[in-house]
Formats: sequence, structure tokens, C-alpha cells
Amino acid sequence: MQPAIKELLHTNRVPTDTQKCDIIDLIQVHQARKSDIEFERKRLLRALEKTAQTLVEVSNMIMDLQATLSPIKRMPNEILALIFEHYISVTP
Repeated sequence: MQPAIKELLHTNRVPTDTQKCDIIDLIQVHQARKSDIEFERKRLLRALEKTAQTLVEVSNMIMDLQATLSPIKRMPNEILALIFEHYISVTP
């Protein structure tokens, strides 16, 4: 940015016609940059959301896999049946 234009930002001076043209050009440059940044932000937010969903899926898979290693899975069905039969007999 030209020093003369930068100085205008902090004064009440009216820009010259040439400065007006330069300022309009600068506005267009910064608007294009802003648009690019907004596009990149949206892309990153979509990527973040996808990553969060993948994290949930992986976490669920870990829990499912850990559940298959549970000691109750190794208990014979006959013992489980005895436990449930005892429970049924002692509950009203």
C-alpha cells in the first residue's frame, strides 16, 4: 500500500482522483482475497467435519472390537443359563 493512501486511513483528508482509483483497485484486490479466504475456510470446515465423523466411526469400531474381548464372551452358555435361572428364581 502506498504511504500516501495509508496516511489517508488516519486522516480526514479527501483523496485525490488518482488516489481514488488506487483505493478502488485496492478494495477489489482485498475483496478477491477475502473471497479466497472464505472459500478456504469453508473447505477446511468441511474437512474438519469429515475428520470428526471419521473419528467417531473409528472410536465406535474400537469399542466394538474391545467388546469382543470381554470375559463374559468366554463364559460357557451353561453357566450363563444357571446365572439367569438363579436370578429368575429369586426375583418376585
